[in-house]
Amino acid sequence: MKYFYSAKKIVLLFVLACVSTWSFGQTIGTYNFNSGTCSTQTGTASVSNVTLNTASVASGLSCAIGTGAITLTSSSWPGTLSYPDNSNTYLQLSVTPAAGYEVNISQIIVKAARGNGGPRTLTVAYDKGSGYSSITSASTAATAVTLTSTAFPLDIPDVSSTSTINFRLYGYNGGVTATKTLITDYIEIDGYVAIASPTVQSSISVISKTLNSISLNFTGGNGSQRIVLAQEASPISATPVDLTSYNASSTYGASTTPIGTAFPVYIGSGNAVTVTGLNPSTTYHFSVFEFNKLAGTNTENYLLPGGSTSGKTNKGTYTWTAGSSGSWANPASWTPNRNSPAFDGSDSLIFNSGGTITVTNVTDQDVLSGLSVLNNTHVILKASAPTILYVVDFNSTEISVQTGSELEVNSTNDFFLYLDTGVELLNNGTLTLAQTNNTIIGTGDITINGTISLVHPDGLYGTSGSNAIDAGATSLTLGAASTVNYAGAAQTITTANPTPYANLTLSGSGTKTPDGNLDVHNLTLSGTSVLALAAYELSVAGNWTSYSAAAFTETGKTVTFNGTAAQTLSTTGGEIFEGLNLNNSSLTLSSPLRVNGLVTLTAGTLASGGNLTLNLATAKIDAAGSGSISGNMKVIRNFVPAKTHYIASPLAGVTAADIADEYPVVSGSQSRLLDLDCSTNKFFGIYDMSTPLAQGDALSMFFPASGTPANGVNTVTFTGTYNHAAASYSSSCPVNTSVKDFFAGNPYPSNLFLGGITGSGTSGNYYVFNNNTFNVYSSVTGIGTGVIVNGYVAPMQGFQVETDGTGGTASVTIPSSARDVAQTTSYARTAVADNIIRLQASNGTFTDETVILFTDAATNGFDLGYDAGKMRNTGTNTPNLYTLADTTKLIINSLAPLTNTVDIPLNITTTTTSNYTLSFTNKDAFDTFKSVYLIFPDGALHNLTQNPAVTVATNPATPYILRVGTENITTSASKAKTNNALKAYMNEDMLVVTMNSNIQQVEVYDLTGNRIAEGTTDAGSFTTKLSAKAGIYVVKVLSENNLYTTKIAVK
Repeated sequence: MKYFYSAKKIVLLFVLACVSTWSFGQTIGTYNFNSGTCSTQTGTASVSNVTLNTASVASGLSCAIGTGAITLTSSSWPGTLSYPDNSNTYLQLSVTPAAGYEVNISQIIVKAARGNGGPRTLTVAYDKGSGYSSITSASTAATAVTLTSTAFPLDIPDVSSTSTINFRLYGYNGGVTATKTLITDYIEIDGYVAIASPTVQSSISVISKTLNSISLNFTGGNGSQRIVLAQEASPISATPVDLTSYNASSTYGASTTPIGTAFPVYIGSGNAVTVTGLNPSTTYHFSVFEFNKLAGTNTENYLLPGGSTSGKTNKGTYTWTAGSSGSWANPASWTPNRNSPAFDGSDSLIFNSGGTITVTNVTDQDVLSGLSVLNNTHVILKASAPTILYVVDFNSTEISVQTGSELEVNSTNDFFLYLDTGVELLNNGTLTLAQTNNTIIGTGDITINGTISLVHPDGLYGTSGSNAIDAGATSLTLGAASTVNYAGAAQTITTANPTPYANLTLSGSGTKTPDGNLDVHNLTLSGTSVLALAAYELSVAGNWTSYSAAAFTETGKTVTFNGTAAQTLSTTGGEIFEGLNLNNSSLTLSSPLRVNGLVTLTAGTLASGGNLTLNLATAKIDAAGSGSISGNMKVIRNFVPAKTHYIASPLAGVTAADIADEYPVVSGSQSRLLDLDCSTNKFFGIYDMSTPLAQGDALSMFFPASGTPANGVNTVTFTGTYNHAAASYSSSCPVNTSVKDFFAGNPYPSNLFLGGITGSGTSGNYYVFNNNTFNVYSSVTGIGTGVIVNGYVAPMQGFQVETDGTGGTASVTIPSSARDVAQTTSYARTAVADNIIRLQASNGTFTDETVILFTDAATNGFDLGYDAGKMRNTGTNTPNLYTLADTTKLIINSLAPLTNTVDIPLNITTTTTSNYTLSFTNKDAFDTFKSVYLIFPDGALHNLTQNPAVTVATNPATPYILRVGTENITTSASKAKTNNALKAYMNEDMLVVTMNSNIQQVEVYDLTGNRIAEGTTDAGSFTTKLSAKAGIYVVKVLSENNLYTTKIAVK
């Protein structure tokens, strides 16, 4: 055997009779020494294609040819052989194979005898052309020689070559007496001569497979023949043995000469074989070995290692041919007949006839490795008893539903499709699990590129036991074009899928509720099903399509459109969202969308097309984000009938016609829609319905109690455009000193903080008309009443801005930074400071409020910005509650800090005298003072600190007195803001202060609280130069350890 010209190995064993082996081969040739001289002795070849060359004698020997023998004489045979030191006592022979052949020497037989002093031991060394390396490695074991002529066999350890082999026969261990000779009758050389081993191995490949056969092709080798081995399951490690013949059969396992566990399936000079008798769906390994041999001999010379390949036989393929209905268990339903289902899983089933096929009696425990539905075929599987259909791995796609086809499991009995480990289910068509007890289980892999439809209550993927696919071990991948159809009744939409929903369809009936935040690409709502988000968010990266007006329940959180490409929303009957977040390139509304909550324009353009409506009773647009809304949109708000409301618009393009579309604006000759004339401070009617309602402005509208609006509800709808990027809006009015206020309005679809407005020529007081009652917010003190107690007004809310009475143009700028979307705090009253008294008068239906504030920034006179004048409420039973500073009616009355007891005049009026409840609403927070009393016109006292509510009559002949002090009050107190002894005024640039008592100290403050001047004296007057800009300033005077305050005007 040769490993690309490597050494031969001689196998000395006997095998079966059909395998031929050689012990020492055959006689290649002999040296007979019959005649001639020592230098002419040549061997005689016994086989073809080899030459035995002339023998030669080493210098340490003398040679003579006798009768049929050669005599070798040495004067001193070595006692031992110490190669090569004394290696000159040898006879050299050589063998040369013919070109293209190989000689293998296995034994040399020497017939010899010795004289009394001749060598007792013989050995042989060989050289294949690279020299005699050493006696130990190049010689055979010694053989004893006797005095009688005997044949001595000298075994050769596998000497093989395609060129000349030299042999040296050594004698040693001689005696001391004569005759010192070695006499040899003949020398026989045994082995064999064969054709040389091939040098190029064949390559082998599988060219075709069937259920029970594999066809092979092997080419490229340069041997005269080749042997092919086959082995099931594992690669072949055994190899053929040189000089050994095998028998082969193309029927696997039929050869009687296996090599290890591999069977020879081909021997010959051809290049192909079809191996039969194989098991279905089984992997087989094959190896090919090139070899040469002499005809009629067992001289096989194999080339190692072999070429190899492997292949797996096909599954048993059965095609459904029973038409539109039939039994799975009937062999005749299939072609060929499925008489014996292969429970090893090798069967492959095909449905390809097109149309709908109903398959009954699916066999329990049936095992498959292939199920294909193609050619627009719809297969419905039913079982007559609980069934498990097993699918096992075949190293390919085991279940395949092609585009346009459908595999439907629809069995009222339990039906489990079990996918074993490694099994792949690839659905490019439709996969339907039509019953809640039809489930996919196991440990396989599922890829949905088409549609999967399910009715399971616990959704697509999970471990609850009521899921369509058991997520215990089975993996699920939803492709970029896949569709998941929840087609049952009430269902949970599972959101822990390994991939998001590419296309989610909700059909059937009942409510579909996600179990977490839901991410989809395209969303389709159909049938009578309803998507209820509950507490979870919904993100849509594609299109939203709805075929039912009630398909979506808006209760829950925000719907986010976050696609990277243009998106559309198309519904039948419109949709309502709780919240909307736009974070994409664009969203086009093809049908109505109403939003009741927060709208966030993170990025992208919302193309409204007139379809977006915000219910501003609860909806707001967050000022943050870089997105925008294009085209017309609508805002709506309900209003209380038989009331007057100040209305503002958050949209551009709104006119009086928007109101007239739903409410009768003109009644007879009178208009219910009014504007405020800045120059006269009087209202005038609007009769031209094209009159604009600009953002930042406001109008007054009385909504009648009688008559039905055009839309059947008390709602005003404005249609216009919204500019999300607007930084601010403004409103202004040229006023004279007698004009006290002008109109402005919230220009945004969000709450507005009045304290964020900046003004010129204004006091900082803002009035809101609410339910026939004026509420006020002071941006200077941060004090508010009624619905604007915290300074926030709602969207579409108009208000009146109080001027500072100095004339000129008064204006306000309403920045976007003043916007607010905190829907839970806009109208809620927060904790009240302990230096504030809040009083409310109410008859249970109508309420009015007034506020008294004690602060260092106020005086006991009128303080612009700190005091807010009372605007008269309207309505027969609406009370007007206010305090008095001299004759000025105040809704917010700011006083200097309380150092002693003060009396504050308090009045309450109505159109018709009646009784109201007066309440000290923040008594528990007002803990700085010990007592607050109400003194009735008849002198009676009521302790509001102890009992914060008391019944009072409206329209008293003289005002009530609110007595506030630090001690329990039993006697009258001095009136607040009535100190006539203190006078302060400007004489050019000099401040003059006079009092009836001595002045100790004078301080001057601007309205922001900064001290700009101070001085001391001990006289009844004080004069100092005051360098100050035009404006109002507070003067504080300390006299006889009492603090007095007043104000001056610097022009």
